[in-house]
Amino acid sequence: MMKVLLKSEGGFSLIEVLIALVILVIVILGGGAYFYYGRLGINREGYRRAALELASQRVEELRAADYSDIALDPPSDQLYYITYGSSWNLSLEKTEDTISEDNLSDGVIVTEAQWVDEGSDGSYDYLKVTVTVTWGDNPGNKVELVTLIAPW
Repeated sequence: MMKVLLKSEGGFSLIEVLIALVILVIVILGGGAYFYYGRLGINREGYRRAALELASQRVEELRAADYSDIALDPPSDQLYYITYGSSWNLSLEKTEDTISEDNLSDGVIVTEAQWVDEGSDGSYDYLKVTVTVTWGDNPGNKVELVTLIAPW
C-alpha cells in the first residue's frame, strides 16, 4: 500500500491556534477592564451628583435663612463655620455636619463663611459662604460651591 502525501493540508498548526488564543484573551481582558473602569466612573459620578445636590440644598437653606442667624456679629474678616442642627450654629473652630444620605453616608459637609469688605472702606458688605461636601478616602472626592449673601 502506498501513502500519498498531500502538499497542502487545510488546517492550523498548534502555534497558530495558541497565538489566536493569546490575542483573544488580550481582547477579552481589555474589554473587561473597559467595562470595570466604566462602572467605577459611573459610581463616582453618582456620588458627585448626590454631593452636588446636598451642597446646593445647603446653599439654598443659607440664602433663605434670616441673615442675623448666619452672620457673625460683630463683623470681622475672620473665617468662621456654620452648622445646622435644629438651628444655625456659628463657630470659629472648624465644624462639620455628617451626611445621613444612604449613598454618601461616610461624607461630611463643611460650611465656611467670611465677611467681605468690597471697597476696603472698613464696612463689611456681604458674606462669602463656601459649602464643601467630601466623601470617601480619596481627596478628589469633593464638591465645593461658593455663594455671596448680602444683608438686604
